Amino acid sequence: MLFLSPLFRLTDFGRELLTSFCDHCSQFSEVTGVSISYFEEDSLTCLRIRNIPVPSGKRMKIHGKSVRVECSQGDTPFFKNRGKPAGQPFLDDVHEWVIVMDKQHNLNPYMTESNIGEDPIEDIVACFASRGYTRFGSEWMQKRIFPFWGVTTPVSFPPGEEYIRSLVKERFSGHAGIDSIQERFPIVATLIVDENGTARIDSFARLTNDGILDRIAEDVCHEICRNKFIPATYRGHPVKSGYTIRFRREDMQAVADKRLVISCFPKRAP
Repeated sequence: MLFLSPLFRLTDFGRELLTSFCDHCSQFSEVTGVSISYFEEDSLTCLRIRNIPVPSGKRMKIHGKSVRVECSQGDTPFFKNRGKPAGQPFLDDVHEWVIVMDKQHNLNPYMTESNIGEDPIEDIVACFASRGYTRFGSEWMQKRIFPFWGVTTPVSFPPGEEYIRSLVKERFSGHAGIDSIQERFPIVATLIVDENGTARIDSFARLTNDGILDRIAEDVCHEICRNKFIPATYRGHPVKSGYTIRFRREDMQAVADKRLVISCFPKRAP
């Protein structure tokens, strides 16, 4: 059922987590094998446990059944390295847990994830608590800036894209330097929106290197930041996250080329 390379042995902690994983997984499908990997990502420590449909690895006894277990990537509180680990194949569409911790192996239940139908988070918390590890509180999220791909719902801007386009068209009106721009998105800015919906400029991923145009873009971003945003959420909690503004060449040129004149803006959100 589970995979364990002969180069590794499970610790009691690792066996406890594997048993809990198999209990959850077996409610929905037969557990034919499990792969364990341990890695660091974005300053966090992660343990990934996956149900693998093709058995391999070392046989063990779990709940009286023959189980194959395969582990990789070094000495951890969950398994010990007994030599060079074997490479693992790429597999998709399998049940898995991704257990997220800090460097001291205190559990972050807010980022720990499972694609098994029954939510196992409290069982995982119990496993860690039995070993003396603490769990993160929700205040942890107030200190982290979430990438846009790591949130449940992204930041949204109530005035909408048309307000931004109108603002760009007005502010860049009549500047000859726009004619030499070749890129479709010559300026790209990133704002950070906090959990209260307040925005600030974080960085510019792309600029024109024309001092006047770049200063106008910064002024436009400051103007946009005066509006109230709807913050991103992560599992129901408002969190800090990024919001990207892309300045389109056609908007910057619109008034300068006399193709479109905007005399008023949509009403701003209070």
